[in-house]
Amino acid sequence: MHRCLQIREILLEVLELVFASKNPYPDLVGLARTCRSFHGPALELLWREQPSLLRLVMCFPREILDFSEPRGCGYDSGTVKFTKTPSVQDWERPLVYAKHIKRVVNSVPAYMLRYELHASVLQTLLESCPSTPLLPNLRCLNYVVITGNSNAFVASLFTLFSPNLLQSLTFRCYYRLDSHDSHTFLTHLPNRCPQIENLSFSLLARPSADIIEYITRFASLRHLKSLDFAVAKHSESDCYIRPSSINPPNSFPSLVNLTVDCPYAVVVLHILKAIHSTKLRDIKLRCPCESDTANLREVFAIVASHPAWEESMRSILLTTGACSITVDDVRRLLTFNHLRRVDLDSIGLVPDDHLLDEMAKAWPMLEHLSITSSRSRTPSKATLNGLVPFSKYCPHIATLRLQLDASRVPVPANTTDASRDAPHEGERRGLLMYVEAPSEIRDPTGVASFLLNLFPRIALSIPAHQADSLQEFLWRRVVTIMVETRR
Repeated sequence: MHRCLQIREILLEVLELVFASKNPYPDLVGLARTCRSFHGPALELLWREQPSLLRLVMCFPREILDFSEPRGCGYDSGTVKFTKTPSVQDWERPLVYAKHIKRVVNSVPAYMLRYELHASVLQTLLESCPSTPLLPNLRCLNYVVITGNSNAFVASLFTLFSPNLLQSLTFRCYYRLDSHDSHTFLTHLPNRCPQIENLSFSLLARPSADIIEYITRFASLRHLKSLDFAVAKHSESDCYIRPSSINPPNSFPSLVNLTVDCPYAVVVLHILKAIHSTKLRDIKLRCPCESDTANLREVFAIVASHPAWEESMRSILLTTGACSITVDDVRRLLTFNHLRRVDLDSIGLVPDDHLLDEMAKAWPMLEHLSITSSRSRTPSKATLNGLVPFSKYCPHIATLRLQLDASRVPVPANTTDASRDAPHEGERRGLLMYVEAPSEIRDPTGVASFLLNLFPRIALSIPAHQADSLQEFLWRRVVTIMVETRR
């Protein structure tokens, strides 16, 4: 064997190429059986990421496993469970492979799995494993794919993985985990996993006091970079918690990505007030039941009150219920001059040409802009002229989603000047533009000519089944004219 292959780093690079080939698993298995030097590194790649614990369970002797075939047809899966508790000898083979597992994630769709694990399997594994933790080198865990009963979930915090090594955890609270056990799990998590960097958890329903307690505990995680928090529902009247209750000193010091999905914005406000990180890069806030404009204005005020975020922020995505945010409220974001993506959906904003001009000038690195309204009958104040600044000042723009008043087509001179002044025209990407309804139009030929002159590589997406079928027909006529013009 060439001496270069005796260097582990080089051998792993070669095996990575094999793993990226057309038949990675059979090829790696063949290499693992070739010689002892290939065996260990090949096993690392074969086992490092698993969609569940099923393959590990299949390594136990078949005589202690019970397989039930799927009933009926469709996407039903059979189940696997233990007929008796595994002995120390039964564990010899599984333990060899368990140490190679670094990621347990939802990488395979459920309908592709012939078998799934019975709810009792996880607890049997944890109670019978002769050495703890069961997965000593685990770095990333998605609890959604770990099938187990209520007690096993809480116990797994102490026996499934090494807390100092775990970097990423996804937790979804389903019906099989009662509120007491999930509460115990979440309150113990920060102490058990102080090194965690990525945390995603979703709850069916919780009192706001519990939610505040969880977030307060998570705020102490010094290395947490990404927080994805969702709660299905909670009482609006139970949301008014004193801000100081969730504002420990120097909380969330390393946070970079924040995703919050809550019915109302009050919990969002508490989280934003608690963040002390100067590195926050991406925020995605979804409050589908929020209709209090004052709460949403406070969200804008808090985000704009951090000078460090003006330099660090790259994307802001905000979705609410039926609010009425004004142009002046949104202008708070114009100081964030490194934004790549801005989505302001269903917040009641009705932009005009002047605001679009300010956005294009303030965000020269902008790639995606979406401004939609839940009030479908609100007439648009933005016209075709509002698109001109994006051609001038945003060379990387790739997606626009806007409601437009295209009833009047500007004179060709305007579009020609804008196209000529656009920087790096040869490097400009194709633009996909979603035309939100209602967007008034009268002259499809003129609109098509204007858009092609402004963005030669533009493509339009028109929503189907609009209330005004004539307007939908005219916009689709624009698409047809564009296609014919490019031939």
